[in-house]
Amino acid sequence: MYHRVGVLTPDAHHLCIAPDTFRAHIAELRERYCPLDLVQFAHQLAAGDLPPGAVAVTLDDGCYDNLVTASPILTEFEVPATFFVPTERLDERREYWWDIVERAFFSTTPLPSSLDLPDIGVLDTKTAPARQEAHRLLASTLRNLPADARDSVVAAVCAWAGCDVAPRDSHRPMVADEVRDLSTRPGHAIGAHGVRHVRLTRVAAEQRRVEMIQSKQALERLIGAPVTAFAYPYGDWDADTQVLAQSIFAVAVTATPGTARGDSHPLALPRFDAGVMSRADLVATLHEAFRVDQR
Repeated sequence: MYHRVGVLTPDAHHLCIAPDTFRAHIAELRERYCPLDLVQFAHQLAAGDLPPGAVAVTLDDGCYDNLVTASPILTEFEVPATFFVPTERLDERREYWWDIVERAFFSTTPLPSSLDLPDIGVLDTKTAPARQEAHRLLASTLRNLPADARDSVVAAVCAWAGCDVAPRDSHRPMVADEVRDLSTRPGHAIGAHGVRHVRLTRVAAEQRRVEMIQSKQALERLIGAPVTAFAYPYGDWDADTQVLAQSIFAVAVTATPGTARGDSHPLALPRFDAGVMSRADLVATLHEAFRVDQR
């Protein structure tokens, strides 16, 4: 599992992997392992005929750097990958809520000494350590809110900070034409990631269905091809969400660390967060994973 391929400061949510490190990862996967398309991987896993060293590469959130930085590296090494794209506002350049809030808290603009948010409370922002803790608490809360409530809080934070919200290419997700372009490149598959990137276990059953079905349909209209893979936003799922996903998709991935095995459910496949790893860390993780699998 990867998210962004770039060098950004701050990177409060640890979503970035440097391009040189990503290149080293992909070179390692091509040299020593057997990279497969995710759906192919899942099908062969279920059939019990995965080739030795089989791995699948995924990138979440549909960030613009996936198109301009990650894609050329993957293409160079002929490593297939699945890009999971939320479908809200694909017709406009924007930033995700976590980037806007990070920008508000860690810009060079002086901030008020506290932030008072209804239903959340007063957050101390007088010092740099206080701002870091306030940001951590606020981000944790926002992950669990319904989309409308979350966006209302983000708007209040922007007003409080007086921050610039013009979308930056370094942080924004792809727009429709860019997703379509990415989908035409050899070895690149587009997967669904919900509409508004909400925690599906925190919304009503009908809203979960809407998030899954509408994101799938929007992407299929956009790229003119079936979309059969899904990534649970924030990697969060439960039994009911998995059953629903099984009625819509062929494969779904979580953010639970681990190795997919013969008894892994194709609608709840685990993933390693490779985006936080050095090349040496990735080598050690994969070595141990395959060593354990061969016991």
